[in-house]
Amino acid sequence: MNPPLHLSPLARRRCIRLGVDPRSLRGSGPRGRIMAKDVERLAASPGWGKSRLPVPKLEPDAERRGEYLVFRFSADMAQLAAMSAPIAAQCGRLLGGRYSLFDYIARAVVKSSVSFGPLSAEGRSVHLLLVEERGAVEIGIPDAARKSIYDLAFEARRSAVPPAGFRADAVVCDTGAPDEVIERHLSAAPAVLAAVGGTSPKVGIECGRPVSRLLLPLTLYCRRGAEGDDAPGRVAMELKTLLQNPVVLLLL
Repeated sequence: MNPPLHLSPLARRRCIRLGVDPRSLRGSGPRGRIMAKDVERLAASPGWGKSRLPVPKLEPDAERRGEYLVFRFSADMAQLAAMSAPIAAQCGRLLGGRYSLFDYIARAVVKSSVSFGPLSAEGRSVHLLLVEERGAVEIGIPDAARKSIYDLAFEARRSAVPPAGFRADAVVCDTGAPDEVIERHLSAAPAVLAAVGGTSPKVGIECGRPVSRLLLPLTLYCRRGAEGDDAPGRVAMELKTLLQNPVVLLLL
């Protein structure tokens, strides 16, 4: 059995961005942790292509729609459901309620969007729009990429109406948003729009044993840019990874 890999969050993003197989790396951090500089050192070395992972292809059900690539996939939220219980009490003291599933999804959309694609420019402000109650409630959160999940959840609970002239870079539509609401927000040409479905419990089999899953269907619209189709595909992959490994979402 291979030993577990220990990567810093930045190193993990560098591996995905550069297509580096982390199994080919030797970490220079504490206790052999793989750091971002280890990834960049390998990527800059001659012949590193032998350690390069293939660029992720579009998922079979991804489609091109005008200037957008559309990805439809499900993320297993079982880890998030298990993780949220221990921090519920602290959330109750700070927010008057625990983080909602929507808070985690919003944070994951922002983090995946700034990792790749048109919103990845260093220091760029990312304005987030949350669409709830089937489109009846809209909450604008400026500069969301620099805010923690606590900040996002706190501002969402204040129901901050988008100020005049607010233009969203990323839009997250909660469960039940009608097609016309999604179309209306796409017409404003955000870089990313995520539409959330309702979770459903499933039981799968792994290693001959039943495993409980909590599947969340998502539809992700990523605007195509100068990077071609690779960047939107990586945004979709990063979003699913973050939702299925949600402890990263608690970090700034």
